[in-house]
Amino acid sequence: MTFQHVTLLSPHRPPQAYPGRPLPPELTDSGVLRGLDAENINALFGAALNTNRDRVLEADPDGEGAVTMPHRQDR
Repeated sequence: MTFQHVTLLSPHRPPQAYPGRPLPPELTDSGVLRGLDAENINALFGAALNTNRDRVLEADPDGEGAVTMPHRQDR
């Protein structure tokens, strides 16, 4: 995990604008900006995330946790 202060939610600054999806400069309401940010993230990354979710569900259709990290024996 890495620390990316630009993408962390904060009431003190607007969310990050993405290429081709600028944030309207006249919008200042944090809630409205966060909603727009969520729409942008879904539009940009939703297909890839859903593909990964589908793969996990195929491996574990009942959602019972069959997809887990293996236990390391070398510790």
